[in-house]
Amino acid sequence: TSEFNENSPILILNGNPLEYIEVGSVYNEIGAKAKDKNGNEISFSTMFQYDGVEIPSIDTNEFKTYTVVYSATSEINGKRYTSTVTRTVIVRDTTAPNLVVPGKTNISLTSASSYNVLEGVEATDNSGEVINVTFNGFDSSLGQKIVSYTACDSHNNYIKKKRIINVLSDEAI
Repeated sequence: TSEFNENSPILILNGNPLEYIEVGSVYNEIGAKAKDKNGNEISFSTMFQYDGVEIPSIDTNEFKTYTVVYSATSEINGKRYTSTVTRTVIVRDTTAPNLVVPGKTNISLTSASSYNVLEGVEATDNSGEVINVTFNGFDSSLGQKIVSYTACDSHNNYIKKKRIINVLSDEAI
């Protein structure tokens, strides 16, 4: 707290006052240490808040900023002294989507104009959102095509992969 009293408990955070947690991961509460003015360990309470309202736990499936409030109280000569310290926990997304692209593929010239270049391509993200995949480098003419795929989430995390699609004459298939 902003007021210092020599009789107040001392609270020391384990870890940092600002913690980042990846969306969809597990938040592990690392706590604090509390001591009375004589250096004896004392108990403390932990409370989670979102927008100043107490909540049961931190939900890492939502992009939010949480506050963890630690509070310790000691009693000296019949008077109670309380100290609090806080940690801010920010849920964010810094992980690129997962992109699965089929390997080298041979198709016939006849089927090239109707070939679905996204067939077999899958993109998933740790946020659970639907990921759009874009591509370039494919046309229906004869020859080897190097097709580039990009999967990007709403937080601008992206991944790129390439594959080869050979458009062959109908006789070669």
